[in-house]
Amino acid sequence: MLMQLDVDGRVIAVFGDGDLGPHEQEAVVLSRSLAAQGVRVITLGLGAQSAEALSVIATDETPTATASSTTLSSDIHRMAVGIVARRHRT
Repeated sequence: MLMQLDVDGRVIAVFGDGDLGPHEQEAVVLSRSLAAQGVRVITLGLGAQSAEALSVIATDETPTATASSTTLSSDIHRMAVGIVARRHRT
């Protein structure tokens, strides 16, 4: 459905509090395929370990963000603002 939209920029944001589980390799292949189609995959992990685990599927040059339970709302907001700001720069 995402590829059918008539838009300039496509972004998938992945939020998590763990790792990618037994399907990590599939997720990496899928994220690279999406990147080849012009889709940015950005990630936000709850805690450093989750951020590190999710970083393998991030296709954006921006490092995976790390959130805490107290900063999660503002971190998600910052991601959204960054997506919109980048769209206006391109």
